[in-house]
Amino acid sequence: MNPNQNFQINFVEVIYMISEIQYGGRITDNLDRELFNVYGEGYFRETIFTDEFNLGKVAREIDGKESVFYYKIPKYVDWKDYVEFILGKDLPEVDSPEIFGLNNNADLTYRLKETGRLITTIMDTRPKDSGDSSGKSRDEIIQEKCRDLQHQITYEYMEIEVKEILAKMPGPKGYPDKGMLVPLNIFLKQEVDRMTHILYLVRKTFSDIIDAVDGSIIMTPDIVDSIDALFDGKVPKRWVNDASGAEISWIKSSFPLWFASLLERNLQTNTWLRNERPKTFSLAGFFNPQGFLTAMKQEVVRLNKNKGGGGAKGNTDSLDKWSMELVDYSCSVLNERQQREMENVREAPGEGVYIHGLWLEGCKWRKDTLDEATEKKMTYPLNILHVTAFASDAKKGGRPEQDRRENAYNCPVYKYPMRTDRYLVFRVLLPCIGGSSDASMWKKRGVALLCSID
Repeated sequence: MNPNQNFQINFVEVIYMISEIQYGGRITDNLDRELFNVYGEGYFRETIFTDEFNLGKVAREIDGKESVFYYKIPKYVDWKDYVEFILGKDLPEVDSPEIFGLNNNADLTYRLKETGRLITTIMDTRPKDSGDSSGKSRDEIIQEKCRDLQHQITYEYMEIEVKEILAKMPGPKGYPDKGMLVPLNIFLKQEVDRMTHILYLVRKTFSDIIDAVDGSIIMTPDIVDSIDALFDGKVPKRWVNDASGAEISWIKSSFPLWFASLLERNLQTNTWLRNERPKTFSLAGFFNPQGFLTAMKQEVVRLNKNKGGGGAKGNTDSLDKWSMELVDYSCSVLNERQQREMENVREAPGEGVYIHGLWLEGCKWRKDTLDEATEKKMTYPLNILHVTAFASDAKKGGRPEQDRRENAYNCPVYKYPMRTDRYLVFRVLLPCIGGSSDASMWKKRGVALLCSID
């Protein structure tokens, strides 16, 4: 074998070995591994050996003149040349987020988070026993605040009344059953139970603080911790996590945001319980948004099985396709005209649900597609999203479904602005003009949908 003979490099295998095994095998988050594969596909390719190949480019200004700097792989022999290249004046002093495929707003996001941490640290280190100009002590200030907030919690849920209402509650249009035989009604009951528990904790904390400051009961460590948290504008830990550390409510950065969310969630739950099923839902208003979407999927499956029922032999194959194992989410974003028409719609859709209140991070929604974020804004509102289910087997999907996936970005939806598997709700296919190459760009941008931006 001639050692000087040129040989072909299989870059598909190189990418797989690096992105999935040698380095990717250490990545536990599936979405992080997808991002790592995107970087691998961008870096390891045939053009890597050409002079035109670059890892990224960034616009900069030198002596009042604008220019573009390309991050290229230096081709030297002596290590001193590499050191001079690194320490030289050619490389930018500060690397732009653009070389990693991020938007310029990523740097602004980083600085805002650092500033927030600094302010939080200052707040944590200030004296705890200070009062206000009126001469009231810290405990008296919080006691008065608790009395005011108690009156804002208006809705209550009596267990017997809730069961009676749910027993009569119908399903979606065309659904054969009602009451607790409807999946979303079962989900509503679970949400009511969890909301009842949170309302009890909040009321008890307020009541205990008022009585403890008056001297009617002993000032326990839990009460002291709650007073400290409320005085600092934070949420008492026992409202968010139980003794085991499990999340029992929702995460917010401050007490005002948490309490406002409590009132909004309680209003959405009470409105759904006392009235008919809402036209649109807010995922940010649920304890368990994944459970909400699973219940919706169950309803769609049963609706389609009911349509194909009747015992005919020809319907057997069709019914087999509509099982939870073979059903996937199907999402579409409403355009401006459809959103205006939603105002005149009086009832919820027969299949699926409409979701409002989602936020795009990393880009914006413009003319029914993803678009670059040019303003100094971190998030942009998304139009109302229609989520339903479809039989995802090969015969049902076919080429149109494959084309739709190839020309869309598989966008993750997170419960909070925290990118972990724990808070991943589901994924939405958002159309993008450039197909798979454009989808890779949005992946590098870190584009995601957020249920809450607080």
